[in-house]
Amino acid sequence: MEIYQPANFFLVRCPLLPAETFLQLFPQEVRQPDEAYQHTYGEARRLVSLPLVERALRVASTDIFEGIAYMQENAPTRRRERAYSRVLRYLNRMCMRPTPFGLFAGVAVGTFSDETTLQAGSPLLHHTRTRPDMSWLLALIQQIEEDAELVPCLRVQANQAVFVAGHRAVLPHADVYGIGDARSITLRATPVVCFVLEAAREPLPYVHLARKVQEAFPTASPQQVEQLLRQLWENHFLISDLRPPLTSAQPERYVLDRLRQLEQTAPLAAQLEEVIELAGAVDRAEQPLERLVYKQQQLLPNQKGQAFQLDVALHLERPQLHRQIGEEVTEAVEVLMRLSTASGYSAHLQQYAHAFVERYGLDAEVPVLELLSPEMGLDAPPGYLEPPRSYALPPMERARSEKRDQLLCSLLAETLQKGHDNLHLTDELVQQLTLWEPDGQHLAPPPALELFLQVQAESPEAIDRGEWVGVIAPSGLSYGGRTFCRFFDVLGEYGLNRLRAYTRQEEALFSEDVIFAEMSYLPIFGRGANVAIRPDLRDYEIVLNTTPSARHVLSLQDLVVGVVGERFSLRSRSLGKEVIVTQSHLLNLQRAPNVCRFLLEISEQRMAGPALFDWGMMASAPFLPRVTRGKMILSPARWNLRPAMIELDGDGSEQERFFRGVRRWRELWRVPRYVYLSHFDNRLLLDLEHPLCVAELREELTKAKDGLRLEEMLPDFSHLWLRNAEGQPYVAELVVPVLLRDRALLQRSSEQAAIQQKVYPPRPVSQLERRQLPGEAWTYLKLYTVPGRHDEVIAGPLRTLVAALQEACLIDRWFFLRYADPAPHLRVRFHASSEQHQETVLLSVLDWARELVRRGIISNIVMESYDREIERYGGPEAIDALEQVFTGDSERTSALVVALYNGLLTLDTKLVAVFTLDCLFEQWGYDFAERLAFLQKRTRKYEASDVFRPLRKQFCALLEGEPDAQRDLLCELSLDREGIVRQTASHIRQLAQKGALWMPEPFILESLAHMHINRLLGMDLQQERTLYACWRHALESVQKRRIAKEGKS
Repeated sequence: MEIYQPANFFLVRCPLLPAETFLQLFPQEVRQPDEAYQHTYGEARRLVSLPLVERALRVASTDIFEGIAYMQENAPTRRRERAYSRVLRYLNRMCMRPTPFGLFAGVAVGTFSDETTLQAGSPLLHHTRTRPDMSWLLALIQQIEEDAELVPCLRVQANQAVFVAGHRAVLPHADVYGIGDARSITLRATPVVCFVLEAAREPLPYVHLARKVQEAFPTASPQQVEQLLRQLWENHFLISDLRPPLTSAQPERYVLDRLRQLEQTAPLAAQLEEVIELAGAVDRAEQPLERLVYKQQQLLPNQKGQAFQLDVALHLERPQLHRQIGEEVTEAVEVLMRLSTASGYSAHLQQYAHAFVERYGLDAEVPVLELLSPEMGLDAPPGYLEPPRSYALPPMERARSEKRDQLLCSLLAETLQKGHDNLHLTDELVQQLTLWEPDGQHLAPPPALELFLQVQAESPEAIDRGEWVGVIAPSGLSYGGRTFCRFFDVLGEYGLNRLRAYTRQEEALFSEDVIFAEMSYLPIFGRGANVAIRPDLRDYEIVLNTTPSARHVLSLQDLVVGVVGERFSLRSRSLGKEVIVTQSHLLNLQRAPNVCRFLLEISEQRMAGPALFDWGMMASAPFLPRVTRGKMILSPARWNLRPAMIELDGDGSEQERFFRGVRRWRELWRVPRYVYLSHFDNRLLLDLEHPLCVAELREELTKAKDGLRLEEMLPDFSHLWLRNAEGQPYVAELVVPVLLRDRALLQRSSEQAAIQQKVYPPRPVSQLERRQLPGEAWTYLKLYTVPGRHDEVIAGPLRTLVAALQEACLIDRWFFLRYADPAPHLRVRFHASSEQHQETVLLSVLDWARELVRRGIISNIVMESYDREIERYGGPEAIDALEQVFTGDSERTSALVVALYNGLLTLDTKLVAVFTLDCLFEQWGYDFAERLAFLQKRTRKYEASDVFRPLRKQFCALLEGEPDAQRDLLCELSLDREGIVRQTASHIRQLAQKGALWMPEPFILESLAHMHINRLLGMDLQQERTLYACWRHALESVQKRRIAKEGKS
């Protein structure tokens, strides 16, 4: 099955110096160490004198540029060596690493065609785009906002992240300037504070807000109003609209426009305008970069770090590649998806989802800000950093892929034994290593991806002849379009139109009940916002600590979170639609504000995750062979080098002995001359026959705690196909977007089916409404003991206690469940018959439980608050009646447990479960046809037929009512004597008729059935599916018998 199709465009990333620059620095002919050093140092001095290189170093780092002065002969030796080492790294990058960075590498857009015509222009640099660095711009905004005289002139609004928790207003993330301010701030949520936050939902002048507050609270003096507003302002509960939208290609002009509107900031506006004009003049080569930097320093003399940011557009002639590359990319993406170790839910979100269900129940929806609040919710998921959660969650066991690791171990051993350096993945091996498939049983595939790759070919003509190999680059796979968006203004209108069309195609794959929203947030360090600037591609936006674009804005307060299956879902209450949150850039989520990271992660992980080829437990082996599939190299050959693996050899200096030690190690492990020193996508090409490169390797090895990773150089120097008119070769990297071919692939997964069937509550349930504290109406205990003793507790002590409490008229409801968190235990809940009896019930139950511990029947007791699953069981008008059903089911099921435990009931437990389920549904009012239809929707035709077949006659006899002592006992124990089930069913239908039922009746009944099985047999979802399937087969068999009898008669 072909899952993906290529988009008809791609991004080219390329360093600005030709690859031969590396060979000029480190010639291929072997030299004596002193001669080699002198040659390389001389070439380095020559290169840094070139205008392009000099400017590139100045853009990259002031320290590096100033360090050039130490490259002279009279400089101190250590400082001179350090200066050369740092400059050589930058020169290496400028000719061998295609990742865009200042004037070192740039980007351009190309398209697929029937012929490869792409050629590097001369010069390769087409134009630059220079603008103030976002950290500098945010520092300017901070300077304005901290000027007390200017604040009353500004337009202000409430910070989107603020929410009210009880009697406190909480700001979980206070950083509004990108300065790493990780404070969480709370203030008293007084009526006036709540009024201000509501009045400032939309931007308005500060003085207008002050007037509104004064009018609403006339007894407050103007000084008190001003004091309050200043407190909210200084703590960032109120922010100005000076922060530019991150969808603006010229954020500095947005700030300029705002400053021009204020008479008091006219001098600042004039200075900023001069900075903007100088940046444009730098791009046109009309002014030197130093002039721009000087002017920025004048405006912000105390600002440290880079003051400007620059990107490069490449000059490419006829940018077309043969379409076969795009087609092969789609196959590579599919293989990587099938082999992806990221195709399951991440451990920390799985743990958090488990805690969510434990706290709120399956069908609950909770406002996202409340959920992430330590005060009101679950706090942040494990591993979140902005800010970190305040306590640990119970650990969960993770599935291990031992079979996969064993296979990879065997493959590696076999490859080494044969002396090969290549592992080719056959169809059979791919099938054996597959972890994900588009079969509906796994998560849906991501709708849009992009693959980073390099092409190894001698020439464009060789590509057209099919004589090429693709090498998947270290960046591997990303979500579609993210790499392009940062450069949208550099790529021009053509590139932007391609991006817009691609985004619309992605969104069209989803139903109308799904919307996409861009997450716009200020990174914890302002420089990161340079990468976060992107085009306005989505119709909706979620904003934190910055200004929204003109599109629709979804407030954080509008977003609610639930769990479907085992995964989170996100919904907009106002729109009634599922929300997929995206970010159109490559900022690392690890340091994003918690709410941003959470929304992005749960959106990404609603689908299978992409990943590079993963060696699993073998990843740290000394050597890993190249992994290939078709025309693609999925993973280059790799060597993991640790200090102990290099034995100093011979005489001479330590450096000379290390050089010989490296040579011996290379001979032992067949390491080629040219390798990349690799750390994720950060790569440095090394010539292991050049003493300077080996010295660099030694320096890195002394600093690396876990050793170094070296990878073979692919493409090699003889297979760099991108050349300019003079024949100079360049290292080119392609980023190729792909799209799903068929939207049905998104709908086919079980998770998506569950989302489509989910019914959403009309409003979130408050904690006050949901939670019953110990000593209030409900008493809730966990009784810890091994599963083998659960029946003993239920059949004996629990029933004895219930009988005593009921006889004394102390309780009117009770129920129990079997559970594990992860330790196995029983959950027992008792509802006091009146407020006067609440304390008595609590103390009586505690005394009873302590006695069980003393007798050794249970090992521990835990008292908990009872969080009622109001949403799951139909809403606030249904829950009380359904808790009466819980009580009746607990009474009947515990009696069944007694009969089974004492041997009075000898039937197979599957027979007991199916019969009692059938009784429950009949009591609810479902006739035979309705019961069968219910089951046929939830089971497959031949599911568990091997389990059903040996018990077929007994199943049919029970359900057809054939006389039998065991059946008579079952009927007696399953009888709903007071008709509670039928009465509750009637109540539920009445609620549905008047629109007060939150959950469809079949969903409620399914939950009751699930809990009945839990009480009878314990927690086992597969066992539950088997019982449903056997029940279906039994009813179908009974139906066939009846039809056959009617036919005979």
